[in-house]
Amino acid sequence: LPATVRGLWTVTASALPRTGRQQRVACGGDVVRGGNIPGTTFTIGSDMWKETVKIWTSEHWVWRSDVNRKNKGVQKIFHCAGTQTFADIRKAEEKIQTLKQSQSSASSSQTVASKYDIYSQVFGEDKPGRVRGLGTGPTPATLWGKTSDILKDENKKLGDRVKDLEERITKLERTDSKFQVQLDLKSQVGDHD
Repeated sequence: LPATVRGLWTVTASALPRTGRQQRVACGGDVVRGGNIPGTTFTIGSDMWKETVKIWTSEHWVWRSDVNRKNKGVQKIFHCAGTQTFADIRKAEEKIQTLKQSQSSASSSQTVASKYDIYSQVFGEDKPGRVRGLGTGPTPATLWGKTSDILKDENKKLGDRVKDLEERITKLERTDSKFQVQLDLKSQVGDHD
């Protein structure tokens, strides 16, 4: 479509009811009168009008119009869901339900919000400085502490755990060596008998 035809058709389409457009296409007139705005007249050159009618009646245009009409007829709720499609929203809701069922009800009722809750698993991480579902007041730092402090605490806990495990290993090694000594003594006593 040439830009001038596109611009004129935008103005014309917004001013005319569908029946008016169909009549003009059928008779191929030069002047299009506005249906919704009294006394409004838009003048379109006959060559532009013929080109526009040719496009509107083309096989691809008619096919696309039929497809769109069928799709619109299937819709039951006529409102916008934002940038996400209804199918994406439905999939997210189903995923939330399955995750809720898989988690125990006791653990989910204990916390107000958690960093890796069901919603962050479905919708992705929150924006920096935000906690999903708690408004603009609480921040991640106020709820869970600063990341550096959290990492220091985790490192300390892991270090303590490593020390504890090392102590247990040395204790088990001592116990094992005692058992080895006892086995050796028993085998020596058994050999002498």
